[in-house]
Amino acid sequence: MAIKFQDYYETLGLKRDASPEQIQRAYRRLARQYHPDVNKSVGAAEKFKHINEAYEVLKDPQKRQRYDQLGADWKAGQDFAPPPGFDNMHFEFRGSPGGNFRFSPTGFSDFFDMFFGGSGGSSRGFGGFSSGDGGGRRAPAGPTADVRAEVAITLEEAISGTTCQLRVQDPSGQTSTLDLKLPAGVSNGSKIRLKGQGIQLNVKVSPHTVFKLDGRDILTDVCVAPWEAVLGAKVPVRTPTGEVVLTIAPGSQSAQKLRIRGKGLPAHGKHPAGDFFAQIMVVVPKLLSDKDRQLYEQLRDRSTFNPRGREEQGAKDEE
Repeated sequence: MAIKFQDYYETLGLKRDASPEQIQRAYRRLARQYHPDVNKSVGAAEKFKHINEAYEVLKDPQKRQRYDQLGADWKAGQDFAPPPGFDNMHFEFRGSPGGNFRFSPTGFSDFFDMFFGGSGGSSRGFGGFSSGDGGGRRAPAGPTADVRAEVAITLEEAISGTTCQLRVQDPSGQTSTLDLKLPAGVSNGSKIRLKGQGIQLNVKVSPHTVFKLDGRDILTDVCVAPWEAVLGAKVPVRTPTGEVVLTIAPGSQSAQKLRIRGKGLPAHGKHPAGDFFAQIMVVVPKLLSDKDRQLYEQLRDRSTFNPRGREEQGAKDEE
């Protein structure tokens, strides 16, 4: 079986000398554009999968170096054959019979699996899983006591829990199906060992376009107008489980965080529930009507507030 080389730089629209910051910006821009929850066009989910795969490699210095070492002769469209034994074992993740398992667009290609799915040593593994349409992922087989695989889930699935099926085909061709239940609150990097199967699954929570997962805490930004920050306000804030209304206290500052206790990842095992944080971002209007401009000019002329007053006072004290 031939495997097609993938140009991750081209996928993100980057040059090969792109900085980590440029890689991150390109990923965020494209992820927002092609996220299946936003873009319903044909091919958007597949494009989003390729974007996540490219970012998974290029954001990691070691993976990126390994990828770059493939050499200048590797070009998009070039095929190569995997080593013997690559097709001996087959893993396939499917949605639950009830249809509760959502497709995660971060299943990675065989090219990724070949070069970046292994964990070193004699154990080999693969990244990602297929959607419920029957597409599968092939894992390298070899003389190893434990095959490692990666299952990617969404943040929403990490919060509520999910169920999928793992179909395992051994070298003799016999196939068995295992029900895999991921409990609510499973976190990024969790490891699940299937006893008696010689399989260890590493859980990866896919990046979200709105929320950031920090350990067991969930973070997001909430935009407020200058007068809302000054006078206080009640503003709607989106969370992974629905909208809530947060109270912005008078005099709130940009970058200030508001916490909702226990609204991060649910408690799991010995790990308590995380918290939900909304970080205030004071947003100023870019375009002003004549009336708005007059009001701001009046405020400028009449206000005694000096945002640099403390800094100036500190400088005088040092003198």
